[in-house]
Amino acid sequence: MQRVTQELDAARKQIDALNDAQAAGNAELARATQDALAAKARADEAERRAQELSESLAQRASAHASSKEGQPDATDVAEEIAAMQRQLAAQSKAHTKAYNDLRANAEQWVTYAKDIKQRLDQANEKILFIDARSTGEAALLRRLSFELERLKPDHELVFREAQKKLIGATMAQQLAQKGYKYDPATAVMSKEEG
Repeated sequence: MQRVTQELDAARKQIDALNDAQAAGNAELARATQDALAAKARADEAERRAQELSESLAQRASAHASSKEGQPDATDVAEEIAAMQRQLAAQSKAHTKAYNDLRANAEQWVTYAKDIKQRLDQANEKILFIDARSTGEAALLRRLSFELERLKPDHELVFREAQKKLIGATMAQQLAQKGYKYDPATAVMSKEEG
């Protein structure tokens, strides 16, 4: 029973750790998704702004060309347009890289979350197995108790009160090793503060 209890405790701790890791993974995935959407929105805005600037420059160049006050230097306008196009290309490249990085990060978190879910499923199966084995061992103990009562009716372990006392003391000892207090009289378990 101690071995089964230890295995059950270990499996429960593993499940708690997996649940915590999955929650952290889900939070990070949500953050990465939000960052990716924000980066995409910034890239779209930069493209829109670049298009507006390009149209504005084209209009200015057209207006200067038709103006009677003097011809603007076509080289200056072309250089200004080229500079804006380079700036737009650099911003678009930076936003695309950030978006791709965020998408790769999100994919890693999805893979991590799937791995945690698989490990959690395995831990749940282990708990089911331990629980079934515990039920089988409890049935064996009941049968042994019955046989002991039949063969030696005056043995102290035949009495239910002695059995409960032994079980309670063993549970208290086992739980104390794990950092818990157990009161056999009330069957209440609590975490030891320290």
